[in-house]
Amino acid sequence: MPDKRLSDLWKRKDDYIKSRLDWLSKKVDRSQQILLNNLTSGFAGEFSVDEFGKLKATTRNMRLAIKMDQFFNELDEQTLRKVNTQYGQDMLRLTPLNERYYNTLIPDATDVIKSISEKVGFIEQAIGIKYTQVEGENFLLTGKYNAEIIKGGYLDNITKMPEVRQQMKNYVVKSVANKKGFSEYLRGMKEIVVGTQSRDGALERYYKQYAYDTFNQTDAAINKHYADNLNLTWFVYSGGIIGTSRAFCIKRSQKVFNTKETETWKCDSDLIGKPKNVKCDQRYNPLIERGRWNCRHTLRYITSEMACDMGREDACDITVEEFNTNMTSLQEIEWKERIMKDSEKFVEEYGLGSCGPVADNITNVLQRQGIDARVMFCEYTTDPSNPINTFGHYVSVELKGGKPVRIFDPTNAVRLKPISNLKNNIIPDQYMDYEIFEKTGRSVDDGIFTNEMVKWWENKIH
Repeated sequence: MPDKRLSDLWKRKDDYIKSRLDWLSKKVDRSQQILLNNLTSGFAGEFSVDEFGKLKATTRNMRLAIKMDQFFNELDEQTLRKVNTQYGQDMLRLTPLNERYYNTLIPDATDVIKSISEKVGFIEQAIGIKYTQVEGENFLLTGKYNAEIIKGGYLDNITKMPEVRQQMKNYVVKSVANKKGFSEYLRGMKEIVVGTQSRDGALERYYKQYAYDTFNQTDAAINKHYADNLNLTWFVYSGGIIGTSRAFCIKRSQKVFNTKETETWKCDSDLIGKPKNVKCDQRYNPLIERGRWNCRHTLRYITSEMACDMGREDACDITVEEFNTNMTSLQEIEWKERIMKDSEKFVEEYGLGSCGPVADNITNVLQRQGIDARVMFCEYTTDPSNPINTFGHYVSVELKGGKPVRIFDPTNAVRLKPISNLKNNIIPDQYMDYEIFEKTGRSVDDGIFTNEMVKWWENKIH
């Protein structure tokens, strides 16, 4: 599948995140205005003032700070709880969007990806939301359900905003203690709640600190879940560069990295948020935090083949195409032609079809399990005393330190019978079952077959 299709799917997901954060920002801005209106009307006539219109430093005026909870509770019940429930549901919709991407990235692993998607329930617990069935409705028929914020969870805390409540209470107490004029008190209240041209309002600042980044970090956690289970270790640092982009992200934007390389990012001098005089921030989780707060870049996981195509030579497989391309001498060209003809005879005689796609399938499974494996083209002989009797063959080879150590053959190397006759039998030294390989792969660890093939490839590679 061309990378453009994958890029389009990823952009669609990024656009979704942006649209939902824009929606949330508008709701927060509206909530600030509602809070200000309630505070202005609710405190009208409550404060006692002196003859000059200044707040009296009385116990009664001080105690009005407690009334702040009433206004915040009303905002919680009437506005924010609904907004944050929708916000939580929006985050959960990231899973099907990401599932679509990985199904396109690895089309032969749809069942595995579906299973991975079903295990993303940890996100619901992390953000603090649960689903319950609507009374009298059959969810399977109607698709209707109730979404509810879990008490004491992340979304519940966002809704209650304890830090903002305390900030407003402190403002009341300080204003009374300093005997501010009531009109001055109202101006200050407005600046705190809805902000100014140069400063965000209290709710907006709170959501920027605790909510907006969580959306992107939730997406990062979901993608890491897929990548870990699919053994994807390469990614593109996806996202463009805008006027507010930081140096940390600018130098990584649209480049390809391996997850192991991110270990050094905690020591990057451009990483923000490091404690004073700390060179390497051990608290930093690069695969989740990326460029830290307000970072809109994402890690788009890709296969090693794609990483190779994008210029990362250390991700490149030793493919048949590359091997053939490197053949320059007349002797090698003649050798290739002979092997290809022998391979055609092999197919006709044993009815195996193309062993190449099967070996490729085996290799994909092994790579997803973290095994360094490659598809290789080789001469295969059952009689090393007479090397003329050889034929071309594709196999999957496990490498360690660049050297072949094990062969995974898409055929049965002992009996040389069509694989269809063996799929329901137990094959000696079989590494994986028929359901995984689609055609059984046999691991040969010793004997003539492995010794000859390993020797052949060691000569070719080294």
